[in-house]
Amino acid sequence: MFMPRFRFQSSFVENLHENACDVTDESNDKKQFEPMLEQAQENVCQDKKIKSALANSSYYSESNVGFAFV
Repeated sequence: MFMPRFRFQSSFVENLHENACDVTDESNDKKQFEPMLEQAQENVCQDKKIKSALANSSYYSESNVGFAFV
């Protein structure tokens, strides 16, 4: 029997308030790093830029590393 799986994504700012979240049916997190970071940036003050991000190894891909250092 097939059971659908869903993954919850969230990001937090330095004061530990959640500022971005999403639910996806993707099989891993690799395609979620960029959209979550973009959503988090949209939700913080536009005059502030996110300077660092922490993600576990399931988000790792060469394109995500490249995106993080833009």
